[in-house]
Amino acid sequence: MDLSQMFTMYQPLISFKDDKLFGFEALLRSETGAAPGELFENARGRGSVYALDRHAVKLAVEGFRKHGVGTKLFVNVLPSTLVERDFFPYLEGIFADTGFDPTTLVFELTETIVEASFWSGNALKDAVARIRRELGASIAVDDVGSGVACNRNIVEFEPDIVKLDQYFGFELSKSPAKQRMVDSYRRLAEGSFTLVLEGIEFEEDAKAARSLDVDVGQGYALGRPEPLERFAEAAAER
Repeated sequence: MDLSQMFTMYQPLISFKDDKLFGFEALLRSETGAAPGELFENARGRGSVYALDRHAVKLAVEGFRKHGVGTKLFVNVLPSTLVERDFFPYLEGIFADTGFDPTTLVFELTETIVEASFWSGNALKDAVARIRRELGASIAVDDVGSGVACNRNIVEFEPDIVKLDQYFGFELSKSPAKQRMVDSYRRLAEGSFTLVLEGIEFEEDAKAARSLDVDVGQGYALGRPEPLERFAEAAAER
């Protein structure tokens, strides 16, 4: 695994309340063209998944600090990474080197089958509590409703942000069943967390999400992953 081949793309998240930029999600990419899932699967097989995951965080923060757009940065982090003893000092080193404000950071936690055991017990809860307390960063639970990520995690971890799986955003306008499901999470979110709907690929689905009072959307209809400097240039031109 050659970490020098890794780079970051950034996808915007848009607030439906005012159509303004809510934040960016940092997405790891490789010059080899390998998909992120493949990169992490290969790294896990070699016993280097922690090295890859923390490098991805470093790239995301450094790129965001360099081309700062003045909004939230969403970074995917494995639960197994968050509970590593030296990860918190590693983060503090990144922030010290870059001058990055950790209160603008959102850690996205995804429950996968291979990482499912980390969600039980106190280690992950303690790590989440420390990140909130000492860094002022936020926590998001990702891919909720996917069949792996469960509602229990919303109750147990009380996240600041819940990201619904892209399944619910895709062709939302054509599916009354999806609309009912999204609305149920929207009602659950009231006063508790910010609801983000992923997978919004078409404008009619963005309109449907707005009509359901979803807080924030993400998907190709709202912005594709791009190098952050392109967004910074566009913002400067306005």
